[in-house]
Amino acid sequence: MASSKYNIFIGLTALLLIGCRPTIVDNPYGTITIEGWIDSGGHPFVMAHQAYSLDRAEDAPDVNIGEVLWDQTFVFGRATIFDGTDSIILTGRLDTNYLPFFVYTTTKIIGEVGHEYDLKFEYRGRVVSAKTSIPSPIYWDSLSVTAINDQSSRVQGWVSGLQETDHLLVMIKKHDEYQYRLCHLGVINGTQATDGRLLINVLNPYWVRYEHFNPDNAMMFPRYKDSTTYYDVKLARINEQEYEFWESFMAIKSTQGFVFMNTYRNLTSNIVDGNGYWCGMGSDIRTIEIR
Repeated sequence: MASSKYNIFIGLTALLLIGCRPTIVDNPYGTITIEGWIDSGGHPFVMAHQAYSLDRAEDAPDVNIGEVLWDQTFVFGRATIFDGTDSIILTGRLDTNYLPFFVYTTTKIIGEVGHEYDLKFEYRGRVVSAKTSIPSPIYWDSLSVTAINDQSSRVQGWVSGLQETDHLLVMIKKHDEYQYRLCHLGVINGTQATDGRLLINVLNPYWVRYEHFNPDNAMMFPRYKDSTTYYDVKLARINEQEYEFWESFMAIKSTQGFVFMNTYRNLTSNIVDGNGYWCGMGSDIRTIEIR
């Protein structure tokens, strides 16, 4: 399966979920890992794969990350969601718009605020499960784009009315893409606000830089070297249990490569008998233009 060099390096971010190093992520080889979400007003998406370590002794130095992701993906499993009324089986399909390349989804479910959704995934006699609900969204007050120079811009947004118990994700994608990526330091809780108001740096000048594009750093920051200038920014309110997963994920991701920072931390998970996340999102999505 063909995959661009850019997408392969973005795939390294996904590998954080499936066990970059066994000493960092307590995720034994073979464990089913779920990446799943359902937005308010959106359809559910589920991806399932197993743990894999890039530093396994038998790996060749020129390991193809795209092939690794495909080999470790559970295709043609059975994903079921109970929405409180009906149990609906999701349809599995090959979709190269996502990493990994196989997704389970359905148009029969549209996420509703306040509803609970139970997920069960079965594969060759193995079963994992999780529960989530969709909180009410918290909306952007404003989003602004400021040009720093010809190569970089700053994107900031204001949010108000936050409570200390609120938990938020800030995610971004190119407008013509499908899969959102977590912004750097994009895991936020209400305790960071002052009088309920918070300024969020969606994109810093340092990592919205178009010249000297280096795909090796694409794992850390969403950089793009092309003429596409429209981006979708998602502000998602999530529950505390899912927040704990993303907070531990960000801690590991943000400290990779820093010699004096301790990265020996386990990912938390709301997946029973597995790893990963099943996350309800009360989402406010805005489209911005970066010139």
